[in-house]
Amino acid sequence: MTPSTNLLAPVWNATISSPVTLAGTGVAYEGTIQAQVRQDDTAKSLGESYVTGAGAAIGPFQRDPRVHESGAGYRAAVLYTTSAEDGTVMAGSAIRVEFS
Repeated sequence: MTPSTNLLAPVWNATISSPVTLAGTGVAYEGTIQAQVRQDDTAKSLGESYVTGAGAAIGPFQRDPRVHESGAGYRAAVLYTTSAEDGTVMAGSAIRVEFS
């Protein structure tokens, strides 16, 4: 996790299914934090959305992005913030989860 994003659910190595509930706290420009579930060991997104934290101080978020691939196996839940100026990634967090 980073100082700007803290994923509280799911926890590391949790067994989950789609839609995935992502919950935690975060702060970003206009409160927007990007959220993805990725294929294990790749940058391939299997489902993405955004969560809304806070724009000035850490605030709570919760979102349920759908994953577009079924089947058991490991995946990564990824949160990241981008620069309003040029879209570069400013901070990111990831945890490993297992789909049942």
